[in-house]
Amino acid sequence: MVRKHQGIIQSGKNKGKLKKGYYYIGKTTSTGLPIIKNIQEKSNKKNNKKFVKNKSDKKKKIKQNGGEIISPSSSPDYSLRQSKINKMKQVLEDAVDMFTKNNIPYMLSHGTALGAHRDKTFTECDIKQGDLDTSIFSWEYSDIKKLKEIIKNDSRFTLSKIYPFKYNDIILPFTLESITELSLIHNEHKYNFDIFFIYDFNDGYYYNYTFHGLCDTFKDNRCKYKIRKFEKEKISFFDKEYYTVPISFLEDTYGKEDWKIPKCTTYWDRLKTSPNMIRDVMRYNINDIDQKLKINPNPCNCNTARCDYRNYNIKNASNKCCVNNLLSTLGFVLNFFDKYNIPYCAVRGTLLGSIRNQKFIHFDTDIDLGLFEEHYTSDMIEKLQKEAMSNGHQYQNRGSFFSIAFSRTNNLHVDIYKLKKVENYYIIESIKNSKYYISDVLPLKKSKFEYFYINVPNNSIKILESDYGKDCINYFENKK
Repeated sequence: MVRKHQGIIQSGKNKGKLKKGYYYIGKTTSTGLPIIKNIQEKSNKKNNKKFVKNKSDKKKKIKQNGGEIISPSSSPDYSLRQSKINKMKQVLEDAVDMFTKNNIPYMLSHGTALGAHRDKTFTECDIKQGDLDTSIFSWEYSDIKKLKEIIKNDSRFTLSKIYPFKYNDIILPFTLESITELSLIHNEHKYNFDIFFIYDFNDGYYYNYTFHGLCDTFKDNRCKYKIRKFEKEKISFFDKEYYTVPISFLEDTYGKEDWKIPKCTTYWDRLKTSPNMIRDVMRYNINDIDQKLKINPNPCNCNTARCDYRNYNIKNASNKCCVNNLLSTLGFVLNFFDKYNIPYCAVRGTLLGSIRNQKFIHFDTDIDLGLFEEHYTSDMIEKLQKEAMSNGHQYQNRGSFFSIAFSRTNNLHVDIYKLKKVENYYIIESIKNSKYYISDVLPLKKSKFEYFYINVPNNSIKILESDYGKDCINYFENKK
């Protein structure tokens, strides 16, 4: 009988022949039978050897102008990459559908426009980060409050941040330019969707803004960019037609030739090399930023751990990225309390900063709020936990109190304590010697804290002096 093998055709009478596509390799098995291989396996083996030969070369990162040139070897696994692209397409389609139904004139911009014009797909950086960008001409649409309401009523998106950080637009006078960017989260896929506003100050150019990092050294804590005037145009993107900024916008934003080069750069690097950033309003020399303002060249964000404060010292300042991320988390918490009419008040270090100079204590790394015990209920906590997660934040149970962290990976947080009523005063059970007379706490007042106006006790100075001593308001270095 002829040996049975998928590469042999049985012809009977103890005979057989090789099938097409198979060959003898000239070796035998341990039992003496000749080894038969598929030609395709031979071809694959050669290709694999070629791949292994070039593997080390492909791993080398090519740097140009502070960015990593994107090559296929640096792209994610194909199936995972395609899945992300499909999700991003859905996010974009949902956003444009929301714009169209509400007559909001939009255009693809920044990284999303870069991908549409240059790559005919999303850029590798945006695929990795799950980020999409659009812009609106401020003179074509200016009803920010209506836009916020539209987003609120659309179940597909949640408004996560408004830049600059504001709390219900209470910093007056309210002007269009006071709102320069809105950040949304797609509820199903959890991807970011940013809306920028472009302004015309009648000087022959358009302008837009970004925040954080180097921008903290500029006037109003934001970067300002000059763009040549342009008309939005239509583009075919994933077999659909969208409005987009033209190539001139990309040339101004990324560089006349650089925009053509696929590369990934950090936000910090882009700020330092941005060709159209207006730098004449800078408050400090760029080389002194780290020493003057404690700006981390690799700022923490929602996808990283918080900055390292193991060497915590009252003479060291907190990083600006941490302050901004804490303010973002505070904005979410305050909006939640306002939404459900939940009274609260600032306590501890946050109260000290607000009363002393309306800002963070320079070495602080968290925010402290007190919640009256009648509102400190399991139903409220469950609701807050659910909304925190849907907005990218993280609920943390700490026993006698709880925290809302900036994100799952970044532990910058807002601590929320229970103000328990005992006879004629309030106490915070988790903090020793915290005894505040009701008449010193109520009625609540308003005090400025960074970009917000927050609730503070009726007699804040008396409460602070009981916590930190008689000179706590005037002694700037007093540890909280």
